[in-house]
Amino acid sequence: MKIRILFILLALNTGVFAQRVTREVERTGEWNVIKVNLSALTTGTFSFQYERALNNHVSLALGAKFRPSAGLPFKSTIKSFLDTLSDGVAIDFVNNARVGGYAISPEIRFYLGKGSMHGFYIAPFLRYEKNNLDNWRYTFNSPTKTIIIDFTGNQNGVGAGIQLGAHYLLSQKISLDIWLAGPYVFSNKLNVNSLTDLSDKTDQELQDVKNDIEKYVKDYLPGHTVSATVTKTGANATAKGTFYGARVLGFALGYRF
Repeated sequence: MKIRILFILLALNTGVFAQRVTREVERTGEWNVIKVNLSALTTGTFSFQYERALNNHVSLALGAKFRPSAGLPFKSTIKSFLDTLSDGVAIDFVNNARVGGYAISPEIRFYLGKGSMHGFYIAPFLRYEKNNLDNWRYTFNSPTKTIIIDFTGNQNGVGAGIQLGAHYLLSQKISLDIWLAGPYVFSNKLNVNSLTDLSDKTDQELQDVKNDIEKYVKDYLPGHTVSATVTKTGANATAKGTFYGARVLGFALGYRF
């Protein structure tokens, strides 16, 4: 009997607590917010997120981003970084490569403040991403000749991480979501191919190119297992491994409804 009474009291207290934490959301009627990531626009990427409050402290969110195939953003910065890895051949890659793709990121947010979808939050998230790669130019320089191969392919993977941020109300309907830091680990796969006439190359030259491609990809993707094949009709390269990234300092303008 005592256990039954305790169970009933616990259930009643849980119901009162659930009613209290949702009071603000019910009062305002603003259970949803749709956001556009303003900072992503600087890289030619269109990024949106929909967030739905479950109560004053927990919400679910689904983010999606899309980037049409285009040249790399911030070319001078990327070139400076890659040149430290590849003896100056990064200029061909940076000037010619085109990248486009999409990503989907579901997450659950735990708000530390008192308001619905308002204040600092911690958000575990998942991420699926796929990118198409065009004109990924590889250049092989030897004492006697230069060999240029343009790769085309794709990169995709899944990952998980934790986003830290702050979501503020600018007015009753307008909000600003600041993504402070979101480190994540990513299981990454890369597959690129090229149909290139290499019929005038010797077997030793093809082997040298194969070895150099594998080194080239490993330099850009440390921690990956890389395999390349080079024949007289073209080349192929694959890579699998773990990639570490971060969603850092994003600014998303939202509309609550």
